[in-house]
Amino acid sequence: MGSGSHHRARTDTDTQNSGMPFELEVVDRRGQAVGELLDVMVDLRTGRIAYGVIEVHPRRRGAHCARQIAVPWNVLHPDRIDDCLRIDAPRARIEGAPVLPPDMGARRVPRRWAKTVHDYFGCIPYWKQEKLH
Repeated sequence: MGSGSHHRARTDTDTQNSGMPFELEVVDRRGQAVGELLDVMVDLRTGRIAYGVIEVHPRRRGAHCARQIAVPWNVLHPDRIDDCLRIDAPRARIEGAPVLPPDMGARRVPRRWAKTVHDYFGCIPYWKQEKLH
């Protein structure tokens, strides 16, 4: 067997942003707007949507500027009545989520960072869920 990279341990997740503008409202568990879905990140190995890229809006005008976070896709729930996505967490928890580093979104997401995000939102990482089925 050669020294090909396909035999190395997975330390990154290969992802690609869709590049499509979504601009879909995202609300917290109380139905209060917290931001909007800007994009999705697709795992190129599985074809699965891995994360929603959310721009979190500040609660008050003049507060911190908007920032982007990656939310595990299995944490975002469609709300067909209000035509939005819902995160079952309080606003403060969503606002405190790890920021999506600007240099990370396009291709490689370090597994360590991805695990931190899944742990923060209290969900099993999607790559572990696939092994359960």
